[in-house]
Amino acid sequence: MMRAVMFFLLLALGATDSNAAATQPDPGSVRLASVTNSGSGCASNTVSSVISSDRTLISYVFDDFTVFTGPNTRASEWTRNCQLNTTIQKPEGFQFAISNVTWKGAVRIDSGASVVILSTWYMGDVSTVKQFTFTPDRRDVRDEYVFQNATSLSPEEMAWSRCDGTDSFMSNSRAAMRSTSATVTGYIGDGPQLTPRLLQLGLKWRECAS
Repeated sequence: MMRAVMFFLLLALGATDSNAAATQPDPGSVRLASVTNSGSGCASNTVSSVISSDRTLISYVFDDFTVFTGPNTRASEWTRNCQLNTTIQKPEGFQFAISNVTWKGAVRIDSGASVVILSTWYMGDVSTVKQFTFTPDRRDVRDEYVFQNATSLSPEEMAWSRCDGTDSFMSNSRAAMRSTSATVTGYIGDGPQLTPRLLQLGLKWRECAS
């Protein structure tokens, strides 16, 4: 846990995002007030979170979000999910929206299997869904491969927070293994050298209309 947190903090402290603009609030007036989690992929005390110094990127590290498929595995191991409830304290007169989502992790997978990661988040009554699918491009990729998938949202897809102070949003991530045969094996989870499984949400800021 501690090694994952240290890696995570070093990464997040240096993180910046191209969404930063003069219209965003003073970074000192914005903080990650709370993050709570639940689900089969994120038991209590297995998720760490931090917001970057410029307040344009939230990073979440999962210590135990692992999915398996193949012989002697149970249906409960083929898919797992994690729900995150995030509260951001901010000054009145500013709004934020999730502008991009990035998944980082590692996968070991046989030909005939695929990985699906589905991320859904809710801002008020508006929900946004992004899906990432990984399928081997060779006959067999039994070695462990690090993957990264980054997806940006169009302006039409972005849902904005309220203009008053503190606001919250909820995200739900589901990872699943799909296989064409009971003998096909694979897993998705921590990467080489204990690299944490990482979800990053980019934030875009704007001033509220007067």
